[in-house]
Amino acid sequence: MGKESKVKDKSFLKPPGRGILGLLVAATLITTGVGFWQVSQVRKAQELKVAATANPTPAATRNSVTALGRLTPQGEVIKLSAPSASEGARIEQLKVEEGDRVTQGQIIAILDTRDRLQAALLQAEKEVKVKQAELAKIQAGAKTGEIGAQQAEVAKSQVQVQRETEAEQANVARLEAQMRREIEAEQANVAKFEAQLQRETEAERANLAKWEAQLQRETEVQQAKLARLQAQVRGEIASQNATIDRLKAELANAEAEEKRNKELSETGAISASAYDTKRLAVETARQKVKEAEA
Repeated sequence: MGKESKVKDKSFLKPPGRGILGLLVAATLITTGVGFWQVSQVRKAQELKVAATANPTPAATRNSVTALGRLTPQGEVIKLSAPSASEGARIEQLKVEEGDRVTQGQIIAILDTRDRLQAALLQAEKEVKVKQAELAKIQAGAKTGEIGAQQAEVAKSQVQVQRETEAEQANVARLEAQMRREIEAEQANVAKFEAQLQRETEAERANLAKWEAQLQRETEVQQAKLARLQAQVRGEIASQNATIDRLKAELANAEAEEKRNKELSETGAISASAYDTKRLAVETARQKVKEAEA
């Protein structure tokens, strides 16, 4: 707190009247320059007038010319004005007259704002002295009590921060212990579920092996039955083919016998009824072949 006051009061060491002094000096110098320039111009004019009177030219004594016109300076024209800070000020008192000699630093005029500016300068100087006195008191330890109170406040804040820090650390430790317990409980649950999953997996594998063995046995039984049926079918097919061959042979014999009996019937060697018997036998044999092939 003492350090802040010291830094803050240093700004008052700069005299606030320095700007005002600068304005007064600038106004004085400009006014002095203007007066000096006017005096020098008047003096030059007088010297030229005296020289012209003492040494008149022959042409001037013999001839004279009269004309209307205006005079312009041979060189550049320089305009002088007071600084912007003194605008609105007027000359209250003129200290020199036309043709007077002036020296550097001489007061040639007094502005009507002099009293106000001088009063402001005095007020600024007083404020600087007051602030310098306050700074000296602070540097001499006049506010030691305030510094001690501030130090006590800082110590109190440090103790409070320490207590809050310890409380936060205890809270963090409690939360960490609670989190560890929850993690351990979750890990125990995970281990239990993993063991249960392992048992169920082993049981499913055992059931799968049992079903695979049963399916293998049933497959073997079905394959044996299929082989037996295939052998039976092949036997039946062979038997049927043999029957068909036998019936075809019988049909061929019946057809040959029917043909021979037909010729005999036409010659009258056998009766018509005997031929009809042979013909019916052929029809019967042909019908049996068709049934066997179907």
